[in-house]
Amino acid sequence: MYTIYSCSIPADYAEVIYSTGIRYGGEREWDLVWNRTQTTHVVSEAEIMMMSLGHTQQSWLMWRYHSKKQRMHSIRATPTS
Repeated sequence: MYTIYSCSIPADYAEVIYSTGIRYGGEREWDLVWNRTQTTHVVSEAEIMMMSLGHTQQSWLMWRYHSKKQRMHSIRATPTS
């Protein structure tokens, strides 16, 4: 991916770039994108990154994706009153 250079990704290409990096990358790339989903303040960017994490070809990273996504969903679904 683009971890060597600290450049921004054009919004029009973000989905393709993130998905391709995850598909052909490994744990390092997966962790990079996951960590960025946790720090971004742009909801649409976080959604694109979360979708791209599901493009991994490594089953154990797919399991990690599924468990983290489930955990995030249960946190959002919990009432706070």
